[in-house]
Amino acid sequence: MKEKKTSLLLRCTPVEAALIRLAARQSRRSVNAYILYTVLSRIDIQHRLEKKVAATNIRRQIKKPLALDRPSPGTEVLKSGVYRVFHHKHRAPHDVILMQSETFPACSRCGAAVRFQLLKAASLPSSLSGMR
Repeated sequence: MKEKKTSLLLRCTPVEAALIRLAARQSRRSVNAYILYTVLSRIDIQHRLEKKVAATNIRRQIKKPLALDRPSPGTEVLKSGVYRVFHHKHRAPHDVILMQSETFPACSRCGAAVRFQLLKAASLPSSLSGMR
């Protein structure tokens, strides 16, 4: 009895169809069930991969603004104010006052790994601004 060609194999080449039939026989499924199982497995794998990529992109987007908001030592202070200092593993964060046009200082222990975050911007009163 000649095997009838299933609708899912219509777009396959004869070699691909033969491989699919062989794989279906080995997995003890019908050709259509094997193709459906394979397609759904690949869709599931693709879906999991897309979720991982999306989660990674979200983590990267969260980290980027922090890196931009936290200047490194040697860069110019753009706004006078109170800054929180974040050291690399050796000290808890603490606050300092920095004036505009100064440079952010390096740490004596962690060097350039220290970062700063503006907590409260401040400006000099107009009567003192000429005393700089």
